[in-house]
Amino acid sequence: MGWQRDVYEGIRPLFFAADAESIHRWTVTAVRKAAEGSYGRTLLSHLAADGRAGSWSARPVEHMGLQFRNPVGLGAGFDKDGEAIAGWGALGFGFAEVGTVTPVGQPGNARPRVWRLPDDGALVNRMGFNNHGATALADRVARARPWLPPDFVVGVSIGRGAGTGDDAADADYLAAARVVAPVADYLAINVSSPNTAGLLALEEPDRLAA
Repeated sequence: MGWQRDVYEGIRPLFFAADAESIHRWTVTAVRKAAEGSYGRTLLSHLAADGRAGSWSARPVEHMGLQFRNPVGLGAGFDKDGEAIAGWGALGFGFAEVGTVTPVGQPGNARPRVWRLPDDGALVNRMGFNNHGATALADRVARARPWLPPDFVVGVSIGRGAGTGDDAADADYLAAARVVAPVADYLAINVSSPNTAGLLALEEPDRLAA
């Protein structure tokens, strides 16, 4: 990434002076605010210009009947509430998967719930589907659409509420899907998070088929 990496290495100690979740929150907010205006979106595009210079940026991908402008996207869990979708488009991503979102908003697990592993260059994340709810997310996706590149794909990951029993899990997924499907290009059904009690049981073939 050239000079961007040099800048990051310079300010990295400042980032590490704060807890990981706070830095995550500030990053999403900064990208959201930058993307609210045309000058900010242009700035984000310039910041990412070196990263888009490689061959991946001009390599469209067709999958599931969708055309992605390139194969590099933002995974679910980073922008849970779809606050900065226009920013991810400006930064050159081919798609963003927002969520995981539940039918009704919930706080997630108690903090602290994100830890750095500096020696491994990794994070431990047990946020637990903290989000503002499906309706709020659907509204944000709809508002972002006019500012997105025409071939930018938006996926939405949907999940079961933490307080929902196993016998009502199907209803939670359906409720979330009905709200976000009209604004999403695709849906992802999240049954793989270990941070919601009992969720992994939904990976059993009979439960998943239901």
